[in-house]
Amino acid sequence: MLSELVWTLWSLSVTVEPQLRQELMFRHVFVMLLLSFPLGFVLGGFLWWFVGFIGLRPSSELVEVFVMWTILAISGYLQWFELVPRFRQRLKSKTAQVGQRGQVLR
Repeated sequence: MLSELVWTLWSLSVTVEPQLRQELMFRHVFVMLLLSFPLGFVLGGFLWWFVGFIGLRPSSELVEVFVMWTILAISGYLQWFELVPRFRQRLKSKTAQVGQRGQVLR
C-alpha cells in the first residue's frame, strides 16, 4: 500500500494534464475511503470539516490528498486491526460465559 501511495504522489507531481491528476487523486482517496468504511468516513469527514471550520486548508492538491489518505489509513487501521478484534474477543468471552452458565442465547 505504501508503494501505491509513493507511485500516486510521484505521478501527481509529474503529470501535466489536470484531468488525469484529478482522477488519480479521486481514485486514491476513494479506495482508502472504501477500505476504512465506516470509521474512515465518519472520522475523515469530521476532521475535514473541522480543518475547514478553523480555516486551515492545504497549500496544494497533493498535500490535500496526502492528508486525507493519512487520516483514512489511520482510521482504517484502528477499525480493522484494533477495534474489530477487541469486539470479537469480547463477544467470544461473553458467549463462553453464557454457555458455561447453561443459559440459552436469544
